[in-house]
Amino acid sequence: MDPVEWAARWWELSELTIEELHKAAEQGEAFAQTFLGNKYAEGRGVPENDREAVKWYRKAAEQGWPGAQCDLGIMYEKGEGVPEDYVKAYAWANLAAAQGHRGAVALKDRLRSIMPSKQVMEAQKLARNLFKRIESGKLE
Repeated sequence: MDPVEWAARWWELSELTIEELHKAAEQGEAFAQTFLGNKYAEGRGVPENDREAVKWYRKAAEQGWPGAQCDLGIMYEKGEGVPEDYVKAYAWANLAAAQGHRGAVALKDRLRSIMPSKQVMEAQKLARNLFKRIESGKLE
């Protein structure tokens, strides 16, 4: 999705009611899932609920959506809605960074600076496995 398409869809999603946004997310639209995850993470229009945010980020991340992959990585980094896990945080950030997501590149660099090299290697292996599973559609 190019930046103009992204901005147009962001605007469309921002105009939806929470019910309409839920419907789009439940129908599997990755952008809507990420947008809904952001709403739950920030408590905008819904009660703040990090677990619910993670649920929606994961659905979009597993479809290969880089923004959701980065957001999911941040949740793992901070231990919000999931137990803190730098290996999983790095793995999700690595997937998003490989698609050019600048926030994910920064997250990956930040994590690499505090993780032992053995954990970084483990995270890279996890990222490769996640990528293969995403590509094959076998994430369940």
